[in-house]
Amino acid sequence: MEDIPEVIPYARHSLHDDDMRAVMEVLREDSASQRLTQGFRTSRLEVLIREYTTAEHAVACSSGTAGLHASLFALGVSTNDIVITSGISFCSTANVVRHCGGVPLFADIDEDALGLCPRSVREALEWAKENGKRVKAVIVVSMGGVAHASAELRDLCKAYGCRIVEDAAHTLGGRYADGRAVGCGEYADITVFSLHAIKPITSGEGGVATTNDEELARRMRLFCNHGIERDVRRFKDDVALSAREMAAQKMTYGYQHYQMQVLGLNYRMSELHAALGCSQMRRIDSKRDRRKELAERYDRLLDDILIDDVNPLSSIIKPLQRNYRERSAHHLYVTTIDWHRLAINRKRFMQTLANTGKDGYGICTQVHYIPIYEHPYYREAAKFTERALFEAVKLPRSAEYAKRALSLPLFTDMPLSAVERVVDALKELVDNCLKRDFKL
Repeated sequence: MEDIPEVIPYARHSLHDDDMRAVMEVLREDSASQRLTQGFRTSRLEVLIREYTTAEHAVACSSGTAGLHASLFALGVSTNDIVITSGISFCSTANVVRHCGGVPLFADIDEDALGLCPRSVREALEWAKENGKRVKAVIVVSMGGVAHASAELRDLCKAYGCRIVEDAAHTLGGRYADGRAVGCGEYADITVFSLHAIKPITSGEGGVATTNDEELARRMRLFCNHGIERDVRRFKDDVALSAREMAAQKMTYGYQHYQMQVLGLNYRMSELHAALGCSQMRRIDSKRDRRKELAERYDRLLDDILIDDVNPLSSIIKPLQRNYRERSAHHLYVTTIDWHRLAINRKRFMQTLANTGKDGYGICTQVHYIPIYEHPYYREAAKFTERALFEAVKLPRSAEYAKRALSLPLFTDMPLSAVERVVDALKELVDNCLKRDFKL
């Protein structure tokens, strides 16, 4: 019998003894050889990601956000450049555009896959063209673990002369429609993964960017290491030393010469984080398969359990992304709920599920996401750019989804019986709402 936790979180990390041993090994190394940062484990994690995705280059960094920031830097996004992206994502997707001095232009989503809708992206590209503005890049968000319309978006961006960054923070382990691993480099100039604590594969905090472009990889590394170049062959101007002078200087002074060539940041990953990431990568396929099993159990139960003896529970709590189960990384189990029919608002519904007293269920849920364009900073867009950019493309599907979205608990170590407890609680709460028997 599986143990069901008293309170079921919407997400949590999955750690094994091997993970803990890998991290402790870093701390227990002989002091003469110990490296807490910039050591071989970070390089090893890059190799593992490269081999898994089949990309030619992988760059580890301190977070998925750092990877996105480095990606836009590598592509040359700067002041007033336009970057098209989805408003249904975590705010960092657009924030990195602002940190580069660019301006996000939001396009609408597909109502099931929740990724960028190619028709809406085309509309945004046309609007920019007609208004004499150049789109430098498109950030494609693989929402919840699903890479959507990748070939169509790639071809569209190629036709309009802009680059693609894939925000695959949810999608390490996922596949494209053709079966290739997300991050292989076929459908994006750069793909960025997150290894945050609640992602299927975690390093605690961390990220990895993949690309098939050697120069983009070099520029990302440069940016993530303070903008410092240590390769004497790439030194600039008359400061550069010859290889012979470099060798002589090291022999004489023991001094490693370097140049700061661009204004970078310290976005390096530590060896502790990399060690955990390397250990976790050994279980990437089994983790994905387990999460798929959990998602499919939700699908079946929501279809099989009836409300009012006629309609399935899924007629009110609708699972999304069901057509993508075979290739999703299954970071989230996302639904939309008919709040109007239930005559209850989302906040009250979530609070009742989360309560642990006699009138609650001890089940935590989450909203993915508050639309980026509804955050106060972006609502005050006129302070830093043309408001027209934020009104250029209508976003009806994004707006409707955002009003109804709710993510149910999904994590690798979640017992199958916990899925049943969640769905039973949803059934009881929905029945009470429909009977108008819901008590505060």
